[in-house]
Amino acid sequence: MSKKLSKNGFVIGVVLLVFGSYWTYNTYQRTVLVKASQDWPSVTGKVMSAEVKTRTKTGRKRKRRARSRRTVSYPAIKNSYEVNGQSYTNDRLSIVGAHSGKEAAQACVERYAVGTEVQVYYDPDKPTQAILERDTGSAKVSDYFFPGGVMIFAGVAFIAMKIIVKK
Repeated sequence: MSKKLSKNGFVIGVVLLVFGSYWTYNTYQRTVLVKASQDWPSVTGKVMSAEVKTRTKTGRKRKRRARSRRTVSYPAIKNSYEVNGQSYTNDRLSIVGAHSGKEAAQACVERYAVGTEVQVYYDPDKPTQAILERDTGSAKVSDYFFPGGVMIFAGVAFIAMKIIVKK
């Protein structure tokens, strides 16, 4: 193995290890929040706005080096609620966004029509943190651990190859 590839492999390993650790930590934090939200109290709130929004994600295609564009639709639901006499507004539907796709987003917007009274689940220690849906929907948080684990494993493998090649 060449020195340049060996050095680059070490750098790639470190980057994968750091990014995989960051990914796994964020997933762990989200998992803890999903579990905690199951016990959050609720209050009655009101939907202030509900619409399907879109955003364009840009990526690269490997072989052609051209940019690919993908439009993603998602529900934007804004609600208001009151906890202990203090008014709050919120735009978070759930901990894990699971209503992607135009049809799913539209169904969600129809379910949360403007003016509808809704149950708002809030963190009693931080009432600004609230959700309308407790469940994680079709996206399970635990499914997100896999990519982080793969990155950590690959990072360790690259670093180990550097150490083995050095000897």
